[in-house]
Amino acid sequence: MPLTPFQAPAAPAPPAPRPPGLPEALLRFRRQLDEPAWCGGPAGLVLRLQTQPDGLDLQLAAGQLVLVTGLPGSGKSRLLQQLCQRAQADGWRHDVQQLGPPGSGPDGLRPWRKLLAHARGADRQQAAQQALRALQALGMGSHALQRVWRLAPAQRRLAALALALARPAPALLLDEPLSGLPPTAAPGLRLLVRHALRHSGSTLVLATRQPAAWLNLADRVLLLEGGALTWDAPVPLPRLQHNPVLALLRQRLLLRLQQAGLDLHIQS
Repeated sequence: MPLTPFQAPAAPAPPAPRPPGLPEALLRFRRQLDEPAWCGGPAGLVLRLQTQPDGLDLQLAAGQLVLVTGLPGSGKSRLLQQLCQRAQADGWRHDVQQLGPPGSGPDGLRPWRKLLAHARGADRQQAAQQALRALQALGMGSHALQRVWRLAPAQRRLAALALALARPAPALLLDEPLSGLPPTAAPGLRLLVRHALRHSGSTLVLATRQPAAWLNLADRVLLLEGGALTWDAPVPLPRLQHNPVLALLRQRLLLRLQQAGLDLHIQS
């Protein structure tokens, strides 16, 4: 029915409030430690997953880096997919980005567009600068103005990771981000993850068979075995960025990861 001069359109429903991040007192404590994983700004999302068959009730705090680790076939990718589906069902469809391993699905890049045209942000110039710095960190700076279809598969993978971390979604799910990449890309990727945690406050969930490469950035480690969550441990503080992180971790955490057959040697 058309509106009469005396009728006004209904006001749009107010957006759902964002879940809170980590307490400010904890953020101040982490800043004082100069600890590389302090985060928790208002952009982060609380991700919660409840499943009936295995009785899993998992809540991931906003603004954290959570490692999901385990051997191949342990259910890491399935857990990330379930988290993404749950978040979308809760109304956060445009606030969650999932980037799987090579060949697993779309990476969010449009083949006909230039890489910098994928930069996200209200301030286009600032967003482009952030994207360029991220591409440079992974050795892709010279390809910033190339169209996606011109890139080799490995280059496209690097570009997708760089752009996803340049301005992360409130929740970013990365599945085996080191898979298929040259070893020289690992330090730059870890640097981008650290920068995203420090400056965006996003919630990052990272599935990996190489937990040692990420422990110095993680807040929490989830171990999956046979599709079930068998270990859930916080990474203890303090973790000063200039000290070897493995020496600071509790022996119980390291022993449990070793018992699961995971390689704790950092390869950079």
